[in-house]
Amino acid sequence: MLPFAHPLLGPMRRHFAAAFGAVLLALVAGPAPAIAQFGATGGPRVQNAFAVGVRGGYDFKSDAPLLGLFARTSVVSRVAFQATSDLTFLNGLTERQAGVDLLVRLGNQGFFVGAGPVWRNTIFPTEGGITEVDAARETKVEYSIVGILGGLPGRGGFLNAIEFRFTVVDELKPQVLTLQFGMPIARW
Repeated sequence: MLPFAHPLLGPMRRHFAAAFGAVLLALVAGPAPAIAQFGATGGPRVQNAFAVGVRGGYDFKSDAPLLGLFARTSVVSRVAFQATSDLTFLNGLTERQAGVDLLVRLGNQGFFVGAGPVWRNTIFPTEGGITEVDAARETKVEYSIVGILGGLPGRGGFLNAIEFRFTVVDELKPQVLTLQFGMPIARW
């Protein structure tokens, strides 16, 4: 079922993305002193320099399972980039989505929030809201907001996490819950 389309939603989405970016910047630069970001020696302290893994979950909006891969690299102790690639398995159609997120770790227990662009390749509904099975695939770019619980290495060096992602691509708004399992490859 497609969500209700309103003429103000387009401009509101752009303002919301800008406001969310400003909040992320305030969380990173505001309350944390420089010593917590860069350590006593002046060099960056990084827990995980680079990690890769697999992810599996469910797209509640499309009512379909998904599988994917992720790669995450830390910039400093509380800031990381994550790249994801997912396949959503619908009846007779496999949707593809790739994204890059800027993540900020809140607290010390491994709770991340972030946002970034996504590229979704699928057959999008026409103006009347009908999806034609024989229509051509199309790739659209928008943004996603993500929350991750976990993602720090546990016992044995492996990392696991639960991720909730809200993506806006035109009028398609998947709400995705995934489990991530990965392994740090390099640390510096």
